[in-house]
Amino acid sequence: MFGASKSGKLPGTPDPQFNYVTALLHGDGTNGAQNNTFLDSSTNNATITRTGTPTQGSFSPYGSLWSNYFNGSTDYFVSSTSLLAYSTANKNTDVFTFEAWVYITATKTVGSTYQSQSMLAKGNVYINWGIDSSNQLLLYSYATGVHSFSSTTAISLNTWTHVASTVSGGTITHYINGVASGTGTWYGSDDTTDISTIGHAPAVSAAYLQGYISNLRVTNALVYSSAFTPSKTPLTAISGTQLLTCQSNRFIDNSTNAFVPTINGTPSVQRFNPFLPTYSQAYSTSVYGGSGYFNSATTDYLTFPGSSQFTLGTNDFTIECWVYLNDITARKYIYGPGSDTASHYAGFGLEIWNQQVCMWASSDGTSWNMLECDTSSNRGNIYIPQNTWTHIAVVRTGGNTFKNYVNGVLDRTFTNSGSIANNTSQILNIGRAAYLSGNFYFNGYISNFRVVNGTAVYTSSFTPPTTPLTAITNTKVLTLTTNAGIYDNAMMNDLITVGSAQISTSVKKYGTGSLSFNGTTDYLILPKNNAILDPLSGNFTYECWLYLSSTQRGSIIGSGSGSNVFTVWVDYNSSSSGKLGMWASSNGSSWNMINSDSGGNGIGTTVLSTGVWYHVAYTRSGNTFRLFLNGNLEVSVTVSGTIASSNSSWEIGRQGTYGYYLNGYIDDFRITQGYARYTSNFTPPTAALPNYGS
Repeated sequence: MFGASKSGKLPGTPDPQFNYVTALLHGDGTNGAQNNTFLDSSTNNATITRTGTPTQGSFSPYGSLWSNYFNGSTDYFVSSTSLLAYSTANKNTDVFTFEAWVYITATKTVGSTYQSQSMLAKGNVYINWGIDSSNQLLLYSYATGVHSFSSTTAISLNTWTHVASTVSGGTITHYINGVASGTGTWYGSDDTTDISTIGHAPAVSAAYLQGYISNLRVTNALVYSSAFTPSKTPLTAISGTQLLTCQSNRFIDNSTNAFVPTINGTPSVQRFNPFLPTYSQAYSTSVYGGSGYFNSATTDYLTFPGSSQFTLGTNDFTIECWVYLNDITARKYIYGPGSDTASHYAGFGLEIWNQQVCMWASSDGTSWNMLECDTSSNRGNIYIPQNTWTHIAVVRTGGNTFKNYVNGVLDRTFTNSGSIANNTSQILNIGRAAYLSGNFYFNGYISNFRVVNGTAVYTSSFTPPTTPLTAITNTKVLTLTTNAGIYDNAMMNDLITVGSAQISTSVKKYGTGSLSFNGTTDYLILPKNNAILDPLSGNFTYECWLYLSSTQRGSIIGSGSGSNVFTVWVDYNSSSSGKLGMWASSNGSSWNMINSDSGGNGIGTTVLSTGVWYHVAYTRSGNTFRLFLNGNLEVSVTVSGTIASSNSSWEIGRQGTYGYYLNGYIDDFRITQGYARYTSNFTPPTAALPNYGS
């Protein structure tokens, strides 16, 4: 049945809206399983100890379905390119196609029509391709004057939309989801600098895109000349492709030009994308692996005991992993020895310092006398950006040559013939290092951390791994972080299990288990590393199967500590007396949109019983919020407004501002962002929810 395992071998009907699913928790697995036990997948089977709240889950660097998120105020990236030649003299011979998938989350009015939400600007806005203040597709050019042309139809907010604009024979044609949306005159361009900016028009201070771009392609050919069906799979570098980006696990140009972007602000690489994963693309640990999430700058790390297996001496070796930094402040240690400041010199350390790869090595055990990074010239040259997957590998080859690679590209080489000190008696750390003035905790995700002692796996530039690593010869530790009991089949979240929140196989609706909460300490945290978790003004569906063990007030999902944003809970301790309630806030400080307190507008009608499975769904369609119980409408509220952005994580099984722990079980929990699945009475799902879309 759907969701029965991590294998992805799941029969049944696909979900045609799976590209809007931002969390899917089946609760299947081993009884009592949490996300707190980390395993070493090498033959050494080292004991890994967790300190703080590091967790693991399905967000990983592997797979082909991605987008880039832009926050609407600071985010963009730039490529210095020579894409296409335009001029006023040869405007009738200009031929090109701009296309992308977009998901915009706001309407922006920032001035004249060409001052839009820019997807692609060239030549300091000599050309701007974007979305105007009426949410229409826009192509603007400057050719001895301003010329702009918008589509005849608008792009819907909070919806994946394919947009394309072609120029041929002096004519612009816009397409929205493959349907022609107006034609206009192309006047050419006086562009001479030919700089491409994605997500912002540099000549217009406010023309930032707010939302997601996926698969942006620039082609110096007429790709579309009539109505078409947009591709259901990621775009490829067809003949004439000059730029192909916003489609990978990192900021990269997949055209043959391979332009290297410069990042500005904090755009992010996200799993949220317009494509429906196929049956074979459903989450599988063997195909996608997982990651470890380290959410604290003061407490989160993993340790395992040192031994002769990790004594590097004069050996060749390789230490590698994928990293996804949540911030680029301070220093981020990936790996290092020691449990206190006196023992941290015993061996080799790896960190990211000021976004540069940094290697430390000691031969005397009392100083970093072989390799050190206090001197900035001893760090790498390639900068590690925030909010994107980056593969890092450091090696020693030939006994005296140290190299570090970033995304397979050779970064720096150092030569030192010393023997690295013995660290047999020291603990080894992932996510921090015991070091002088601080432990330099890692904040973000680490995936596929591997130590190979005795082999230089990489001796020249290489293509980063596209599938999970394996325990090759001389592997001494390998953390694949695929031992999560509660994992997200949408592959967007690594959940933190708090208290004794765990899998229960004794009480379940579908599959092999459910999520169990004890009513006093248990809940799950969805770290807010993806803006798509905020409902804002878009349509949505939150749903699950609910089984109550006691009559106490308990939250199904709500914003974390410090904010009143959004929640749905079962309310037993007030006049609502065991009924469902929905809540929403536009100001972040009070339930000013929907309130289920006494006399409020969000209280259901049915008193729930313990020991019974109920299907619960909370939806928004336009300005109408609805709460359903077993497919029947409980309450409907019509209210306009944008739900406030959460300033913290989201929680399942507790409402952070007030507590309200759930005592019971949740099965098949799903968030669908941008789509209201239910707007009238319906039949609840009769099987576990599907993990794929086509």
